[in-house]
Amino acid sequence: MMRWKSRNIQLFFVAAVLLISLFLFRKKDGSSESRYYKTITALNVRRGPGKNYTLLFTLKKGEKINVLSKIEDWYKIEKYGRSGYVHSKHVKPIGNGIAEDPSSFFSPNLSLSNFFVLLLMLLSKVTTTERGTYSERDLVLKLLHYGVPEEKIFHDLFVEEHKNHFSQLDVVAVTEVGIIVFEVKDFSGWIYGSASQHKWTKVLNYGKEKYRFYNPILQNANHIKELQKHLSHISNIPFISVIVFYGNCEIKEIDYVPRHTYVAYESRVFNVLDKILTEYPKVYYTDENHVLNVLRNAVINGSVVENQLKHIENIKDMLGEDRVFG
Repeated sequence: MMRWKSRNIQLFFVAAVLLISLFLFRKKDGSSESRYYKTITALNVRRGPGKNYTLLFTLKKGEKINVLSKIEDWYKIEKYGRSGYVHSKHVKPIGNGIAEDPSSFFSPNLSLSNFFVLLLMLLSKVTTTERGTYSERDLVLKLLHYGVPEEKIFHDLFVEEHKNHFSQLDVVAVTEVGIIVFEVKDFSGWIYGSASQHKWTKVLNYGKEKYRFYNPILQNANHIKELQKHLSHISNIPFISVIVFYGNCEIKEIDYVPRHTYVAYESRVFNVLDKILTEYPKVYYTDENHVLNVLRNAVINGSVVENQLKHIENIKDMLGEDRVFG
């Protein structure tokens, strides 16, 4: 019972924070009367009202958007909490009212209890409250809020290395520029490290306490390596590693971060995604269904209790803590 209460208190907190953040998004844009439009073609969303502005992201044909304001022939639009500008000739109005995309769930007029229910519904499109950690589930919600399609987000994956041995991946997102693999860390204290070091250092109590932990850059690189073995036919698709730090921690010094790797606080996840989606070229998946099936099967592997227990046993054996007699 206490475990159930703890999970729901955590999700309630996520709901409150997300509700407040979404309210601020809307307040910042200065629009209480929203108008919903629909894209009539694939459409570039830019940082400002003109083709000379930086490309932020791309909308597919038929996507519903929230139009906030108009500057000459350009609309300022919002999609899943992100805003930008599109040319008015590429969209058409579909009237006011409730939009069909998940961003409509987050109306400031919605009661918190109903919002909490809708939040659970949104989360359930990808995962359950039984899978992974609170921080991982929060990241899943952030990806949904950002606009990553639910069918392309995967949580708590067990990728088989060899018989009864698995590599556990926290969150994976399949995007138009590559496959993003997230490693989630929930820490307190000051963080020091380098991509080449096997262990990083966590410092607590103003330097009085120091702890070592496995380098998350190397850890996620190994996860990606195992996943690539199952997706060897898509050698043209980049795998991008993102290390996300949750908790009351401060990244003091990280000497070196390799290419295709990003390290960020959870509050900067949207900035990382913006950078990746604008700087990486779009790629073509020769067999996207196969990619998605491999990832779905990895999620199924992670739901099997026997696999979970075996994975814990394998980690203990690898660390060898039970072989130390001090």
